[in-house]
Amino acid sequence: MLRSEQNPEERLGLQKGPTSYKTPVNIYEERCGMCGVIQFVDEPTLRSICAAAEEGLDNPARCAACEEEYEESAYGR
Repeated sequence: MLRSEQNPEERLGLQKGPTSYKTPVNIYEERCGMCGVIQFVDEPTLRSICAAAEEGLDNPARCAACEEEYEESAYGR
């Protein structure tokens, strides 16, 4: 089975969260706060990243690989 057949939301640009490519919703370019890879986010996500930066916090944006790694280390998996 083709990947696009497994995830029709991805093909239609309806998936949630950051993506490695622009979608109709994820149009804002942002770098992963851990590894620096470029990803694309939606407007609410971009606003929360900007708010964190204004507060002097580290960039909370994480790519899928870093998010998985972070969760594994945080929960001791």
